[in-house]
Amino acid sequence: MKNKILFLFVIAGIFLASCSKEEWDAKATDPVITTEDFGIKESHENQECVVDLIAGQTIHVGEVQVSNDDTYFYVSYVITNSNWELIDIHLAVSTDSPGSGEWLSNGWQNRPGNPAPGRFPYKFDDGTLSNGTWSIAIPLEDIGPDGAEAGDLVCMGAHAVVRKTTGSDAGRTETAWGSGPRFVNRGNWAMYFCCEIKDDPDPGPPPVIIF
Repeated sequence: MKNKILFLFVIAGIFLASCSKEEWDAKATDPVITTEDFGIKESHENQECVVDLIAGQTIHVGEVQVSNDDTYFYVSYVITNSNWELIDIHLAVSTDSPGSGEWLSNGWQNRPGNPAPGRFPYKFDDGTLSNGTWSIAIPLEDIGPDGAEAGDLVCMGAHAVVRKTTGSDAGRTETAWGSGPRFVNRGNWAMYFCCEIKDDPDPGPPPVIIF
């Protein structure tokens, strides 16, 4: 009897060892995420959370700057590479982690996990932006299923289309994302990142649009 029990434990151990990290991650329904998982830059000026805006997987074209006050959650796309300009914006924010909650129920991600920027709720996508910055102020009470408050982690898909303005390839467009982990491990390179709602924060950038 003892030999049979030992044999079962050995088989179970081999099975667990054979499961890849990706397989277990794919099964997680409520992954634990902290800001340490993201390439968050040092705060500068009044911004609390800053990540790179990456186009075509490798081109650094600017930043996505995030901050909040007691009422609003501010997100700004800022082009810092003078060879590029913003054309379209698509933004999703939630206290739910990608792969769960609103991301799935609202269609922001499909079943395989790829994001659907066209379904993101905050957008400017008629192709006429032609600008170096775009900012939005979202009421904290509108973020996530129950609103957001100090200490909550807000996850974002910050998508953009940017256009080259100089050189022989002027007019070329590229997809851009706020830098962070990929939504899916293989294929689509789309990324997301998360920022913590600050308590007693510095004021954010002035809003352009309020939803």
